[in-house]
Amino acid sequence: MANWHFQKAESWAELVEAHDRFVEDFNAQPHFVHQRCEDGRRSPGEVLSWISGMRFHPKDLGRAFFSERYSRVLDELGYLTLMRFRLYAEEALAGKEADLWLLEKTLTVEHAGQPLSAYEVDFDTEEGRGKTGRLLDARKPILFEIPFAPGQMRLFGLAETFGDDGWLKVLRLEDYASRSSRQTQMLQQVLFTHTDAI
Repeated sequence: MANWHFQKAESWAELVEAHDRFVEDFNAQPHFVHQRCEDGRRSPGEVLSWISGMRFHPKDLGRAFFSERYSRVLDELGYLTLMRFRLYAEEALAGKEADLWLLEKTLTVEHAGQPLSAYEVDFDTEEGRGKTGRLLDARKPILFEIPFAPGQMRLFGLAETFGDDGWLKVLRLEDYASRSSRQTQMLQQVLFTHTDAI
């Protein structure tokens, strides 16, 4: 129905107009599915007239409007590094890219929209360092069940063997060594004065 109008459009404005017309027609015209409705509502617009707007889950809104998102590639053990912390995501996705979503007190690691792990975090929010600043602490890891299978079966389960406390999911890395300031060496002596060169 809309393809004919879309094919006739010769500019972006005409495409937008054709799309708006299609949405209006689709919502206003009676549909076969609604013929048996006892309340007399026949079109999608009439059936859904009681809905005043779109509703979103607060977590989805927080993620959509939160500006701190990072991407990292997982190492061969399934860890990633963020601000001098090494955090476990998932060993089965070694070498794959993961997205890190930083909320106010939570860091969530995802791959292809699937959450892998989550951590409680604290930041040092100094002025001039952005919304988050420097990562001070990451704790209370939560590992989610995922549909990704590891390339090789494990000989033993890490959690069962080491327990939740024995298997390190958060490692604090050493800070970078401070650079020593270079002292200016003695300037090269002049070979001849500039008046001799003229």
